Amino acid sequence: IAEDFTPVPKSDYGASKLAGTQAVLSYPYSCVLRAFNIFDSEMPSGQVLTEIRDKIDLAYRSGSDVELMSARTIRDFVTRNFIAKSLIYAAQHRTSGLFNVCSGVGLSFQDIAEEMVHSLQYKLTVRDLGYPGIRSIIGNPTSWLHETGLKEQTSASDVAALLLGNRGVQ
Repeated sequence: IAEDFTPVPKSDYGASKLAGTQAVLSYPYSCVLRAFNIFDSEMPSGQVLTEIRDKIDLAYRSGSDVELMSARTIRDFVTRNFIAKSLIYAAQHRTSGLFNVCSGVGLSFQDIAEEMVHSLQYKLTVRDLGYPGIRSIIGNPTSWLHETGLKEQTSASDVAALLLGNRGVQ
């Protein structure tokens, strides 16, 4: 998804994000940083990556498989640190326009879960329950990289390492 992609919101959440973006961009010299899926070592409950981590813990304790609602879902993940650097840059340089703050790399929930299982040295199987949803959302970071020189590309092992902290095997 590039910045010039015409959004077609499918939910109230998406419609409100679009309305907010349009409202901000209606002012001259305004800036919207469209942050994709943010992750960090400390994440609130209810976030997909926290739920995956919790399901792995539950499966390990119960001896069952790790069951994910839609394991093949692909998202573009960036660290909280990258978002912070991007916000600081935009504020200091008075950046204007609409920019994707993303990695441009798609990671599946399954790959992240399997990397976490591997890091923990658990003998667990990750199963996809196949619930429908928006299959893949990957941003195009080209405009932000060109504007700022900032980029971040994450791997499933990067996500797993940060989410697990010192719990993973070093």
